[in-house]
Amino acid sequence: ARSRIDQLKRLGHSVDK
Repeated sequence: ARSRIDQLKRLGHSVDK
């Protein structure tokens, strides 16, 4: 589950910026 959060956070950062 931690892996999914890490991926989501990384994707969110890329999408946010």
